[in-house]
Amino acid sequence: MEVLLLLVFWFLCALFSGLVAESRGRSGPGWFVVGALCGPFGLLVGAMPDKRAERAEKRRKESEKWARERQLRREGRGDEI
Repeated sequence: MEVLLLLVFWFLCALFSGLVAESRGRSGPGWFVVGALCGPFGLLVGAMPDKRAERAEKRRKESEKWARERQLRREGRGDEI
């Protein structure tokens, strides 16, 4: 009976790992396998924030800001920066 409960728990960890990963734009089936192999540890790792996406978003915002500043300088409205 305990083994069955452990298997159900492990399967649920794998399922939620895949669902969480899919909601974050990662590979759901891949993270299902990770969750199946690692159990709750796979779920914890899959739920961690993606630092690369955060850095990319920050760089994109800075690039847009710099582009606006260059455009204002070209138009002679540099005092609006």
